[in-house]
Amino acid sequence: MLSRALVLSAATIGLTAAQTASACHGCGKPAAPCVPMVPQTVTSYCTVTETVIDRVPVTVMKTTFRTEQVPVEVPVTRCVVEEIPVTKMVTRVHKVTEMVAKPVKRCGHHGHCGGCVTMVPVTRCIPEKVPVTKYVKKPRPVTEMVTRLKTIRVPEQVPVTVTKCVPRQVVRQVPVTRTVMVPAVYAPASYAAAPQAAPSGQASPQG
Repeated sequence: MLSRALVLSAATIGLTAAQTASACHGCGKPAAPCVPMVPQTVTSYCTVTETVIDRVPVTVMKTTFRTEQVPVEVPVTRCVVEEIPVTKMVTRVHKVTEMVAKPVKRCGHHGHCGGCVTMVPVTRCIPEKVPVTKYVKKPRPVTEMVTRLKTIRVPEQVPVTVTKCVPRQVVRQVPVTRTVMVPAVYAPASYAAAPQAAPSGQASPQG
């Protein structure tokens, strides 16, 4: 009777262990002692590098132009009309009157004077070359230096303040929160599972 009771107790303990392993893993393999898992929030920090654009005022030199009036000497050409004397030789005819002796046919001396003559004027034309001067109008260019005002652009450097975008790298820590499953023995007390009673079986002796 005692040996029969020991056999029934061993069978009961083996059946209970097999049921516990099947409930924990469900894979049919021998199971280790089952540890309950609970969710836990874990916060870690990640390093993030960002590019930040800073607007920085910068003073630079800029070239500008201003207008000025300066006197300059410029050549100016104009036409002047002049009277130029031109001399030419011209053939002209002038009259010359001379007293020429002319015999008189009848003088009243009845031929006893030996031939009487009388002086009569005789005019004749004589050609000759004479200089003749004429004045001819002729334009002539005349160049003169005249002072005039000329507009010029004078460059100059002036300071100008502009806004310049300057990039820079900023490194900061960013919190990352995630939920993981941890064993209840390592979890906080609020997440710890209630203790489970160990399975036990007793065989009642049969008489």
